[in-house]
Amino acid sequence: MAVNGLFLCLQLFLWYSSAEQLNEPNFEQDDDNTTMKVPFILQNPFLYYLDYKTVYVNCSVYGESPFEVSWLYSTDEISNRSSDYTIISGSKVSNIVYNPNSDDEGYVWWNSSLLLNLINNSTAGYYYCRVNTSFGLMYSKSVFVRGTYLPRLNFTKFIKSGNSVFGTWRVISFPLPNILISIQFLNSGPIYQKRVYNDYMTANVSNNFYNTSHYNTYVNETSDNSLTVHWRIYFHELFSMQLIAISYDYLSQKAYHHKLYNHSGQPYVNFLTLSFTEQKVTFTCLCAECDGIEWRKNNIPIPKSSYGVVALKKELWPYHSINLKHSTLSTSYYDRSHYSCHTVHYQSDIFENSPAYIDVPFAEIIESPKASTYVPGETLIQKCSARSLYPMTVIWYEPSLFFVINKKKDSDETDGLYNILNSTISIRISFLTPLSFYILCAFNTHIYFQPENFTEVHGLYQKGLLFERPIRTIADNYTPYVKMTIQHPSSISSIVTNITINETERMYLWCFARGVPQPTIIWYLNKRQLHSNSYLTITNPSAQQSAVIILQTRYERDKGTYTCEAKNGVTNLINAKQSHNITVNIQVAPEIELPKNLTVYESDNVTITVKVARAHPPVLPDHISWTYWTTASNGSVTMPSIEEGYDSRFNISEDNRSLYISDLTSDDEGYYHVLIWHPAGYKNKTTYLKVNIIPVGTEGKPSTASSTTNSNGLIIGTALASGFAVIVLCLIVVGVICIKRRKSRTELMMAFEMEIRLRLMSTSSNNAEICLNKIDQEVLKNIPYALLMKKTHLKILDCVGQGEFAKVYKGHYYIDSQCITVAVKALKVKSEVDKVDGMEYDEDTKDTLYVDKKIVEKELFGPAISGIIDCTVAAIKKNEFKLQSPVILQDPFLYYLDYKTVYVNCSVHGESPFEVSWLYSTDEISNRSSDYTIISGSKVSNIVYSPNSDDEGYVWWNSSLLLNPINNLTVGYYYCRVNTSFDLMYSKPVYIKNTYMPRLNSSFTNFVSDGQAYVNFNSLSFDDHIITFSCLCAECDDIEWRRDNVPIPKSDYGVVVLKIELWPYHSINLKHSKYSISFFDLSHYSCHLPNGLFENSPAFIRNPCKQ
Repeated sequence: MAVNGLFLCLQLFLWYSSAEQLNEPNFEQDDDNTTMKVPFILQNPFLYYLDYKTVYVNCSVYGESPFEVSWLYSTDEISNRSSDYTIISGSKVSNIVYNPNSDDEGYVWWNSSLLLNLINNSTAGYYYCRVNTSFGLMYSKSVFVRGTYLPRLNFTKFIKSGNSVFGTWRVISFPLPNILISIQFLNSGPIYQKRVYNDYMTANVSNNFYNTSHYNTYVNETSDNSLTVHWRIYFHELFSMQLIAISYDYLSQKAYHHKLYNHSGQPYVNFLTLSFTEQKVTFTCLCAECDGIEWRKNNIPIPKSSYGVVALKKELWPYHSINLKHSTLSTSYYDRSHYSCHTVHYQSDIFENSPAYIDVPFAEIIESPKASTYVPGETLIQKCSARSLYPMTVIWYEPSLFFVINKKKDSDETDGLYNILNSTISIRISFLTPLSFYILCAFNTHIYFQPENFTEVHGLYQKGLLFERPIRTIADNYTPYVKMTIQHPSSISSIVTNITINETERMYLWCFARGVPQPTIIWYLNKRQLHSNSYLTITNPSAQQSAVIILQTRYERDKGTYTCEAKNGVTNLINAKQSHNITVNIQVAPEIELPKNLTVYESDNVTITVKVARAHPPVLPDHISWTYWTTASNGSVTMPSIEEGYDSRFNISEDNRSLYISDLTSDDEGYYHVLIWHPAGYKNKTTYLKVNIIPVGTEGKPSTASSTTNSNGLIIGTALASGFAVIVLCLIVVGVICIKRRKSRTELMMAFEMEIRLRLMSTSSNNAEICLNKIDQEVLKNIPYALLMKKTHLKILDCVGQGEFAKVYKGHYYIDSQCITVAVKALKVKSEVDKVDGMEYDEDTKDTLYVDKKIVEKELFGPAISGIIDCTVAAIKKNEFKLQSPVILQDPFLYYLDYKTVYVNCSVHGESPFEVSWLYSTDEISNRSSDYTIISGSKVSNIVYSPNSDDEGYVWWNSSLLLNPINNLTVGYYYCRVNTSFDLMYSKPVYIKNTYMPRLNSSFTNFVSDGQAYVNFNSLSFDDHIITFSCLCAECDDIEWRRDNVPIPKSDYGVVVLKIELWPYHSINLKHSKYSISFFDLSHYSCHLPNGLFENSPAFIRNPCKQ
């Protein structure tokens, strides 16, 4: 019934449609104009193919009833209408008769239709519509019903031109179908961005041209049963294509798809998985409408046993799907081979399909940074490059933060399918550059993963991605860390350029050189290399220092320019000072000759000449002075200086080396002393002038009056000197005061005369010392410091100067005329002294300043006092004056070796015999005859030696005390006592206090504290999709994990106690905890330290995957 109803509706629809196409009669017009009595055929038979099995034929007749319509069938057109036909009746025929106009009674519209199914040889032919009326028979025109057949491809043609393929399909069918072209294509992006898109187009003849960005199509009907489809497509973008004919069944309201042609294009390859734990990468390859897949390694086929091929089917819409082949291949992270996926076709292919290439995602390092050595002033240049099928970025790393992360791309080239990235960095090397650091290159590769859900339907009749959108990720590859080494050229920092010393003194030249590697220091004298020998020693106090030491210098041998040269083989690009010259000037004291005695007669003239030899620098006239000594009858001594205006009979030569006396008298008899000042030391000689009286009646004079020495006069002079020695010593102070008050005389000459007096005193007995102790204190202020060592604590020892520098001994001043440098301990006005040039600090004793002697003379003593000191010291050095009593050079000082042991030392110098001992008392000794304990035994160590071989009988006694342990029995005051033949001498006390181990002065006996927690990733499992966090804290009580700042139950995690030893006897206590979450947990996690001493901030961490 449903089919019949549909058929009747179709009849009415076609009948009305046909009526509109003809001149429909006007039933409402006046009957007078037209009277229609005979029926006529309004619509000759026409047909419509409902599908490839059914045809519908219709005919319409209008007129005055009665009449009847019937259908005739013939295999050819009817020539004799009275025969050769078949009348069709039954269910195939359907008639509809109705009155279209109620006003025209008796007139009807007869619509007759014919439904033929199946269409075959028995139904194909000519069909007529015949009208039987009372007037006769009427026949319509014939309509031919032909046999039908399904669409099929009749002809194909392909032409390849450049990157395009032009194709022609000829389709034959009756009736003609609609055309559906289904295309799956790859986008034209780079390899790493390849996608497979789906597109389709329904073509018919009425709208026959179609154009897209990927292809264009033109459909042309060539006959009623033939059409051609012309198309063009870029073949390298084609994944697959299908030609489909669409037929429609109007009865069932369904469309039928007839796949006429399909073709496989390029394969699609991508990454399927990347396993960090197994260090394995898996490739995936897909092709459509292909017979198989072949993997190749470096273009060599891989055995099929190494991979498999799976057949899949993907339905694009109902009754239409594409056939897929899928294969996977796994390889190692570090496989640098070139892989490709090829499609297999058992029949010849119309396209030359290119393979789909793929490599491991990690860039292949072509060039890495190289370990190199650079010097300041040079530019560090390092290169790295890599190649990959995929785009890359490069980053330079230097872990010690010498330079920040550097993203630098110099060039991006291509080599076939490969991208090549080159990068170069350049850094200026300076002295601030670390001596070594490490660098590396990191190449980041951008790739995509293709999810493995190829058979899922993305929606019927949907255009767009055929497979699910790939997931973007980054793969990193690093060059090895390489070490950059910085070498510094040798550089000398010494600043002293010249020194002046006296002959026979010790010379000490010092040179400081730096460099990496440590340079070798070579010494030259006047461009001749020096080596250690019997008189010269080259030492190296440290790796950076070198010194030349000559104990006794000689003028001819040791003067000149000393060159310190540092070499380490490193190129000098910064003009570093690598050699240093020190000019050594050696002063030689003059050698003088003067007759010991001269005998002359009254009224004669005499010339006293001093001969000066071997003086460097030469003696200046102003530095020679003459003095006359004589003794009056009352025993007084006069010491007038002979200078201009002294006496008209006395004249001095221009060079001051000769003294002329004319008209001699007996008053001119006496000692004539010449004093020569020289930078290298003082020299003096005395001659005794004997004036004889010419006897009465004597006509001649002895011939030896001016050239020989009178022995009687010498005996008398010696006796006078010996007799008045004590008187001279007591009067010396008065002489000094008088000399200082004489404004017309220079301070320098006063120093010369003081030296003369000291020399004379040295010939006297020890009563001089007794006289000295009885002098008033105010008078003592004018006596040279060297004689007042106990009162002023100015210690004069043997020469300790060593060329440019001098050592200092335990907190005292040492001034020595035989040394050009004076060592001063802790000058009082440091701010003023700092401004003086020529000052150096000792590296060992930070509070010691080494100052040029001239600076000390100027800043501390003044020229007058310094002259007196030099003069006095010179006398002491030559044994012309002896200090009999021992002197405590160094009061006891202590040094704590550790918390149980203390070292105490004391030094004494003087003429032996004497003995040094140690005293101990619990408090300062008020009565030194008691209240103390004498310490002896193994605790005391004495070293006795003679510092100067010329001073026979004089020793240096160095006594030390070692106390262990330090406790209540050893805490107290310690003295150094000197037992001499004169008296007992006591040093200042030194106090040894009790020791105790370090402790914190607070309520905490042992103070340790926690700080911030350290949190990081412990593991990342891509197989299990689990992320594990790790948290560490030191010296903490516990660890607490929180999710979104809410504490996590402690049952979900554990805390482990650890201990790490940093060095012997010292370790830190650690707490360690781990917590695991899912890849898809996007909560915010933090690690907290409860009960901490500080308000510690938590350490935050979260899932590294993007939300």
